Amino acid sequence: MFYLSNLITNSLDFLAIKLNLGYLISLILMTIILKMIFIPSKIASHKNKTRKKYILEELERIDERKRRTHKLIRKKALKIKKMKLYKENNIISWKSTFPLIFFQFFIIIQFIHSLHAIDFEKGNLPYLWFNLANRDFTFILPLLVFTLNLIEGYPKKSKNFKIDLTIYLILNVLILLFAIYLPSSILIYWISGTCFFIIIEFLWLKEKHIKQFETGNI
Repeated sequence: MFYLSNLITNSLDFLAIKLNLGYLISLILMTIILKMIFIPSKIASHKNKTRKKYILEELERIDERKRRTHKLIRKKALKIKKMKLYKENNIISWKSTFPLIFFQFFIIIQFIHSLHAIDFEKGNLPYLWFNLANRDFTFILPLLVFTLNLIEGYPKKSKNFKIDLTIYLILNVLILLFAIYLPSSILIYWISGTCFFIIIEFLWLKEKHIKQFETGNI
């Protein structure tokens, strides 16, 4: 079970000691490598979510046009239309992606386990204002985690925007409180990975393709 964790630990040791990069740079590089493995699933998930969003908006427009129809008839018709649009646009249900989510979760747990191993073995890894093996008592890293999470997943304008925003802010405050007690190595992993995906979303996952929905070419 811990073979992967040992492999990551040895890779970090090789980069930090053999190549003399230090554990901070090695950790950032290993995080980017790990996140690159997840890019295909990230792109597929983004497209799936975007298509689903525009399908739901289209269904709302259809529902608005058929207000005079009996509610039960309208609801059944919308359900049929929804299933048809989902099938036509290859929308994947969350149940289908569960094995992939589990695999990603397993990889991340192994990576975090390897960071704990390094923290425990090395004990003292000071960089800049923080120590990789200890909490950041200046709270700069936890606040960076909080800020980057807000940027990456800030809810888009929608009918339930205020509710979505409230829930999102509460979750991020809870994450901040949790992050305060984590060692800096895990926060650096979190920050590096979030920055990487923000850049990927900016350069690659722009929503130009979603406009194709109107022509039926999502």
